Amino acid sequence: MKIALVNSIMPQPGSGDGMTEYTYQLYKRLSKNNKVDLVYSIRESKRNDIRGLTYTYFLFSKRIMELARKDYDIIHITNQEMGFVARILKENNSKAKVVVTIHDLMRLKQGYNRGFLQKKYDKLVSQSVKDAFEYSDYMIFSAQSVEKDSARLLKTSGKWSTILLGPRDEFTRLKVKARRNPKSFAIGYVGALSHRKNVMFILRTALEMKADNKYKFVIYGSGPDLQKLLRFKQEKGLDNVLFMGFAPDKRLLSIYDSFDLFLYPTLEEGSSLPMLDAQARGLPVVIMSKNMVDKPVTKYCFKVDSESSAAGMIKMLLSGKYTEKERKREIQYARSFSWDMISSKTMRIYAKLKKHSNL
Repeated sequence: MKIALVNSIMPQPGSGDGMTEYTYQLYKRLSKNNKVDLVYSIRESKRNDIRGLTYTYFLFSKRIMELARKDYDIIHITNQEMGFVARILKENNSKAKVVVTIHDLMRLKQGYNRGFLQKKYDKLVSQSVKDAFEYSDYMIFSAQSVEKDSARLLKTSGKWSTILLGPRDEFTRLKVKARRNPKSFAIGYVGALSHRKNVMFILRTALEMKADNKYKFVIYGSGPDLQKLLRFKQEKGLDNVLFMGFAPDKRLLSIYDSFDLFLYPTLEEGSSLPMLDAQARGLPVVIMSKNMVDKPVTKYCFKVDSESSAAGMIKMLLSGKYTEKERKREIQYARSFSWDMISSKTMRIYAKLKKHSNL
């Protein structure tokens, strides 16, 4: 089967972009038995600035016109924000079946992204997301919550499936070290520093626990909220909070293994890779009770509704209340979400689309 995978960023491990990681993991597996081409507009996520976005949404369209003339069986757009590609393919009479993966619909919602330029960009991308729904032959949702959102916001029609994502290969393949009894504890976070991720909640929880110096909050990531978070840290004298910058792929496993607990207060996610990565390494994961993360992903997470309840939960879990039995159960459960399973389900969709032109 001849397949093209289309993403805005070159598929590569450790990009820091979940949709790019998804594309890379699919390519890694599908290319073993199929002819798979990668089509992308920019090489690195850090170059995803105004110039990169301008190129993606305007000049990159010429490459898609060329793509429409090639003899692919499947063209899979792995990022819904590239939905305009589906429209261009159909307008140029591509014979390929067009699949789009929908990871989230946050661009269509108010309040998750802030700033004048961000709002302008969201408006542009919103139309592209709508193109994905209108012009694709098949949609894959990466979370049940996203599937529900699509029915509410865009009145989903056509054919679709939901395929939950999974933790990274090395997180499931390599043995988890035995628990230690440290004199101090590291409460970790890995992800974007943005309003939607609710990272300020971590700092406010750290403020609640400031008096006890055995708890350190270790934050990996970058994003638009960094300066605001740094100001809050300075104003409140939070010596128990460490900002470590972007987490490079080569160090990611050791970073997770350096944590004693994972605090992930995101307001909304698709099928969250950081949460599953943390669970696969045996970390207790604390999340917000009011979020829109899929229940299968949060099955063994610990839910809190305030900074004070988060502080209490952290102290309780790290005082020995999180048992070895619970830890092993969580590890086994997280590892049931495998990328081999995801790619197999995706390949079955391709095969049906190729076989049945009316699917």
